[in-house]
Amino acid sequence: MLKKHLKNKKIILTILVFIILIGGFFIIKKIEKTKEEFVQTNQGYYKKETDLFDVSIGTEEDSSEVVFKVENSKLSYKLPLEPNWKKNKEGNILAQSGNETFKYSFIKEEEKIIGLKGSLILKEKPKHNVYTFPMNLENIIRSHKASSREFYNKKNEKIIYMKEPFMIDSNGNQSKDINLRITNTQIALVPSKKWLSDKNREYPVTVNMSFRVADSIIKSNSQK
Repeated sequence: MLKKHLKNKKIILTILVFIILIGGFFIIKKIEKTKEEFVQTNQGYYKKETDLFDVSIGTEEDSSEVVFKVENSKLSYKLPLEPNWKKNKEGNILAQSGNETFKYSFIKEEEKIIGLKGSLILKEKPKHNVYTFPMNLENIIRSHKASSREFYNKKNEKIIYMKEPFMIDSNGNQSKDINLRITNTQIALVPSKKWLSDKNREYPVTVNMSFRVADSIIKSNSQK
């Protein structure tokens, strides 16, 4: 009888330990996820300081401004709306204006945040296909090549680059037929009107552009 009692007690203790371990695992995962998310400020905008860059979706001065800062170099641009930013359950930041929704999320490689993805979600076929964003550069020099998506600091070191934009419809059809025009004062995103107007196009369509930290900075940071 005593042996049976001790055996039952051992089983119960084992179960309790297992439950505690599982609970601890999920708590750690939740903490790790929280560390990777945007943080809302008292002014209502969102920001995040990562190992490689700082980002702000909205600023105290202008809720439409998106800021991407690497070291002491800053790239910022403004969206064509007065957004009321919200965070969804996935941790992404969104703002909607009519047919358009702007969404921001982090780009990760090997569990490290290396960039910011901006998505323009079109609920239905748009009336126009040209989206312009006034841009400001501080301590940054844009490559003089017209088609370049690279940005350098004053030491002529590449610090930020933009991946080739792409779009995808609700059926999973993708296209890179997007004209990305960058000057020292503006970013213009021009997705193909023909592709957007195709009779087989299934909306909503998501147009993606992203800002990433240069590989040399990622490598230097990993060696610290």
